[in-house]
Amino acid sequence: MQNQAPASINTEEDAVSIIQNSSDAGNRYHAAWWLGNQKAIKAVPLLCDCLNDKKDQTALGGFPLRRQAARSLGLIQDKAAIPALIDALKQQDLRLHEAIILALKAIDDEDVVKALIQYFQTEGIDKPYEVLIGTLAHFKAWDAKELVEPFLKNESERLKGTAAAYFFGINGEESYLNILIGNLNNENRYIRESAAFDLASLKQFMPAEKIINANISNNVKLISIKQILEAILLEPDSNQQEKPARINYLLQAIEDLLSDAIEGNIQWSEGMGKRESLISDLENNLDSEPSEEHLAALFNDLKSGNYTNKSAAIKELTAIGMANIDLITEAFDTHGDQDVKAGLIQVMLTVGNPKTLPQLEQAIDFEISDHCQGKLRRVATLALGNITNPELEQETLASIIKNLHWLLEKPDDWGMRYCSVISIEKIGTEEAMSTMKLAEENEPDIVVKARMRKALDGK
Repeated sequence: MQNQAPASINTEEDAVSIIQNSSDAGNRYHAAWWLGNQKAIKAVPLLCDCLNDKKDQTALGGFPLRRQAARSLGLIQDKAAIPALIDALKQQDLRLHEAIILALKAIDDEDVVKALIQYFQTEGIDKPYEVLIGTLAHFKAWDAKELVEPFLKNESERLKGTAAAYFFGINGEESYLNILIGNLNNENRYIRESAAFDLASLKQFMPAEKIINANISNNVKLISIKQILEAILLEPDSNQQEKPARINYLLQAIEDLLSDAIEGNIQWSEGMGKRESLISDLENNLDSEPSEEHLAALFNDLKSGNYTNKSAAIKELTAIGMANIDLITEAFDTHGDQDVKAGLIQVMLTVGNPKTLPQLEQAIDFEISDHCQGKLRRVATLALGNITNPELEQETLASIIKNLHWLLEKPDDWGMRYCSVISIEKIGTEEAMSTMKLAEENEPDIVVKARMRKALDGK
C-alpha cells in the first residue's frame, strides 16, 4: 500500500492520535518525529511502546517507527525512557541499536554504562561498535578498555580512530592523537569525516584548526567546531588563560561556515578551476548585459554537483548583481530549483542591496524540508544584516529588525538564531541591540548565547 499524503500535525494530541490510529506507516513515522522535535515529554510512554512496534515493517525487515521513536526519545531526554531503550537492545536490528545508544548518550545518565558494557559483551548479535565505543568514551567508561583495545588493530580505519579517541581520553598519549590526525588526511572521505567527529569528541581546542582546514564538508566542520566550542565554554575560566581568544577564534570559524549556502556535503576541492576565464571576461564587461544563454549556463552551474563550478557561477552572478540587481531578484522569483535559489541568496549576501528584501523574507519563510533549505535560510538571515546602509528607509529598516527579532526567538535551528545575532550586530541600532539583550535571557544554546554576549559586549 502506498503512503498517503503527510498528515497535518498541529498539536501533541494530533501526533498521538496518528500513531495510535493511523494505518499509514509514513504518517506514523512523521508523528513520532514531530513529538521528538517538539520535546513532548508527555508522549514518552507512547514512544517507548513504539520501540516494540510490529505494524510497520519494511521489505528488508526493518522497523522505521521503532528507530524514529528511539531518536525522538533522545531528543526529549527524559530518564524515564532509559529502561525501555535498554530493553529494546534485545531486538535484532543494528540500526535500531545505533539509534538507542545515541539516545542514551543524549539523555546523559551515567547509570546506563553498566547496561552498555553488558551489551558490548553479549555474543551473537551485530553491534554498532563505532557509536558504542564513542558513547562509552563520552561517559568516561574506562573500565571497558579491555573490550575496546582489540579495535585499535581493526581493519576498519574508522573503528581504529574511534578506539584511539577512547584511549586518548584515558591517558592523552600522542600516539592515539596521531591516529586520528592521520585519518583526517585519509583519501577516503568518510574516514576523514569520522576522524573530525572523533577529534571533536576529545573536547579540546588543539585539533580545531586541523578540522577547519581539512578536506571535509562544511556540515561536518560546523558540527565538530560547535562541539569543541561547547566544551570550552563549559570549562572554568581559571583552567584556561587563553580561553577568551579561543572562544573568539571558534565563534569566527562558525560564522565563516554558516555564511556558505552552497557547500554542504560538497567538498571544496572537487573539480578545481573550470570557469576562471568566464569570470575575468565578465568583470571586464560589466556595462554589457549578459545574454539569456549566458545566464542559463550560470544557473545550470548552480545546479552542478561540482563546488568550483557553483562558486565560479556565484562570482559571475555577483558581478552581474552589482550592476543590475533586478536580474538576480527576477531569477530568484522565477526559478523553482533549490540549488539555484541557494546560489542566488549567496549573491544577495555579497551584493547587500535593499531591493533583495522581499526575496530574503521569502527565503526565510521557507518550510525546512531538507538540509539545503536550512542553509539557504541561514544565509538569507545573514544577508538581512548586509542590506542596511545610512540611507535606508526607516520602514525598510523596521521590517528587517522585525524579521530578525522573530528569528532570535522562534526557529528551532540554532544556526538561524546565530545568524540573526550577526545581522543584528551589524545593524547596531539601540532598538536592534535591545532586542538581542532580551532574547539572550531565554536562549537555550550555549554557543548562540556566547555569540550574543560577544555582540552585546562590543568585542
